[in-house]
Amino acid sequence: MAPRRRRKNMEKFMLLPKKSLSALTGIALMLSVLGAVSTSATAATSIVLGSKCDNLKEQNYVSYSRVYICETNSSGNKVWTKLFKAGAGGTVTIGIGALPATLEAYAASAPPRSFIVAAIYSALTRIDLSTGKPIVKPNVADSWSQETGKPENWIFDIVQGKKFPNGESVDAKAVKASIDWVSDPSNKAGLRAKISDIKSVEVISDYKVRIITSAPRDLLPRVLGTIPIVPPVAFKNQGATTFWKAPIATGPFVVTKFTPNVELVLEPNPFTLRVRPAAEKIIFKVIPEDASRMAGLRSGGLDVVNKVPTDDLAPLKSANFDIKAIVEPATYIMDLFAKTGPLSDKRVRRALNFAVDKQALITSINGGYGSISQAQLVPSNLTGFCPDVKAFPYNLKKANKLMKAAGVSKLNLTFQSSSA
Repeated sequence: MAPRRRRKNMEKFMLLPKKSLSALTGIALMLSVLGAVSTSATAATSIVLGSKCDNLKEQNYVSYSRVYICETNSSGNKVWTKLFKAGAGGTVTIGIGALPATLEAYAASAPPRSFIVAAIYSALTRIDLSTGKPIVKPNVADSWSQETGKPENWIFDIVQGKKFPNGESVDAKAVKASIDWVSDPSNKAGLRAKISDIKSVEVISDYKVRIITSAPRDLLPRVLGTIPIVPPVAFKNQGATTFWKAPIATGPFVVTKFTPNVELVLEPNPFTLRVRPAAEKIIFKVIPEDASRMAGLRSGGLDVVNKVPTDDLAPLKSANFDIKAIVEPATYIMDLFAKTGPLSDKRVRRALNFAVDKQALITSINGGYGSISQAQLVPSNLTGFCPDVKAFPYNLKKANKLMKAAGVSKLNLTFQSSSA
């Protein structure tokens, strides 16, 4: 009897068969997936399954097609074994509304680009969301700390003995070059705003850097998880435009095919630093039409889709699809100009907050999936969220009372919104 395909979904919404969940953990939780096609500098010409690999000095993988890994067996010997055991791995095909035009690492980090950047590249740190709470973990950096008496100074110790696919070392010089490039206004990097308070990056030794900010910033390790590290010599020699077409990186996956606005194919990267890929191949197929993505999912041609229309949620659940909604790490803001008129009165602004039934909006418009923003820009699943700050509760009686106290009996507001 053939095993049943099981379905799952990822917010806004993303649907996938349950068989794909482990394969996608590498994308959804650690979000660090891509690289460049190359051969390991220390790869043996032939690998025998079960033979010893004690002399391996760099990354663990030696073959894109076979995907072997150097592991310690039950006898305590390091031997070559298959990365994917029976029933694990495989190909995951994802239907996505759009792909970025390039594989640039330093543009804005919103989906769908963040899916790709997280799969290809490695930053100083990575964010583990497997527990539902953000945990900052090592990636290019092994460890980090603030200097005693100088909280604006951070010391990052870089992982040693690792290389990029082109043979360049993953070291302090690569970290400095990458951060300096993003910080340079002339490069117009979309991520520059995230690190605009970094004054300088100093190379202390081959595997140690000092990063100095203009003021103490406790969240710096978290923020640096969004700034990928690239090989400085190749990046400089090729130039950014050429480099982004076939990036060289140390994420768990490498790009083996990329057709802008059509398809992206990823396979395990022999030079991944921390996270093992959980699929032998991931295929992103661009399918702009919602109906076509849903049809591909139902027919089995797609394993995962994102941006599931609200109207499709209930039918998909009835068809035994499991829907997984993940709150986006983004906040959409409605600005109220309050210098003059009724909105200049704080009581009116508070009344508006009390008057909006936020849960009703989530239930009716978003199919019940989502959460109420707790009166702050940071969502609850990101570092920096303050549990002591709460959203205004829905209280129409209190709203009317405040409006009456402000002397406002009627208020007409016109809002502009994007199609999103």
